[in-house]
Amino acid sequence: MEYAGMMVLAAFCAYFVKGMCGFANTMVFGTVMSFKTDNINITPVELLVNYPSNIIIAYKERKKLNIRALIILSACIVVGNIPGVFFLKIGDAGLIKFLFGIVIAAIGVQLLLSGNKANEKKPKLPVIMLIGMISGLICGVFGIGALMVVCVRSMTEDTGALRGTHNAIFAVEGLFRIIVYSITGIITLQTVQQALYLIPVMLISLYLGTLVSKKVSEKTARMIINIMLIFSGLSICVTNFATVLALVG
Repeated sequence: MEYAGMMVLAAFCAYFVKGMCGFANTMVFGTVMSFKTDNINITPVELLVNYPSNIIIAYKERKKLNIRALIILSACIVVGNIPGVFFLKIGDAGLIKFLFGIVIAAIGVQLLLSGNKANEKKPKLPVIMLIGMISGLICGVFGIGALMVVCVRSMTEDTGALRGTHNAIFAVEGLFRIIVYSITGIITLQTVQQALYLIPVMLISLYLGTLVSKKVSEKTARMIINIMLIFSGLSICVTNFATVLALVG
């Protein structure tokens, strides 16, 4: 019962954040649940819960979709997914949690710093594609797509286009991962049951987050979330540091 309550809390917080920002739900959900279980149990559940939210936001912003970015970055992230999925399947749970903490903290720092740059220089297409494939690798293991924000932001002009295109990419990527996770046995009947249990929570919190986003400035909301992610990631690293030392030793 305690575990189920933790999942509901994690889902509510995660999709409230997504309603405000359009992303970061997986990092929030994964950070909360990492204190209770391993990523092999977290990532597939969050994938199934998240999939409808991607479609909802992509449809809402459909008129602003950047089709070029959608095609290029969907291909890149799917390519990166393949090795990431198999690392999730066979990797050591403690090591994966430690790496998850590093990724969370690093993305939080990156988003915090880039959000404060007035005239951020946009990377060239080959660099964007490389980042997209790295994002796919991270997504295959942790389900985290925040790194893709860097790519989408470089290829879109406004927040609506960023939100819509980012979520459309992850609708494509999510379908690919659902298929691969099912084939490899990462998605189980229990995973589906847990996801169905959380989908109503996702819909309610996504709606509430969207309402709040109209009252709070996007810059302020993202800054608070990024700071929280940095400290959460570092906390996960600390709690799993002993496991990493044992593996090295």
